[in-house]
Amino acid sequence: MNEVKCTLWRDDVTLQWPVSAAAQRHDVRARLYLRIEQDGLTGFGEVAPQPFALNGDPSIDEVLEELDRVTMPQLLEVAAREGTLPSWTRLARFAGSRAASSFSVALIEMALLDLDLRLSGAVISSLWPKNFDTPNQTTVSILDLDECSIANDAARVRVKTMPGKLDQRALDLLSELVVRYCSTSTVRRAGTSKYSNRWSRSLTS
Repeated sequence: MNEVKCTLWRDDVTLQWPVSAAAQRHDVRARLYLRIEQDGLTGFGEVAPQPFALNGDPSIDEVLEELDRVTMPQLLEVAAREGTLPSWTRLARFAGSRAASSFSVALIEMALLDLDLRLSGAVISSLWPKNFDTPNQTTVSILDLDECSIANDAARVRVKTMPGKLDQRALDLLSELVVRYCSTSTVRRAGTSKYSNRWSRSLTS
């Protein structure tokens, strides 16, 4: 097997518009990147785990530990045994029952898919043809005292609140968002668990 080089790094990105949620305030979001190099070509993967474990999602530290102790050793073991990197289509079988497993597998799967596309000269649309434009989504919080900022081209707005019944202030802010940013709208509750109280709004200007 030709030499394979894997490089993992973390990048902490400061959000232009921080968002408050019930359990934490999102000022910075960490991203994990994986670069896999083989035969002079490079494939990249990216995931963005939560800073802390929440509602069944793993923390970034848990994902890093999963990569270090489980998923990357699996990848290198298979590559050494078979004499080549496994196809990205096999990576789902690497997944375990731990919450961090799906994130670590997705990171490697993405890098191997990118590498495979570059090796074959194909493009991702050859695997998944585009059927429609992906709408732009903006997330805001009515827990913040600052004015919400919504992109002009946002087709959907996700509104974060506290769990439980919305108080009058929150309802007033939600109504203000609808009036300010659209002439007609569809407002629906997106999270109904005891941990989540999110509202999603599709816009029609």
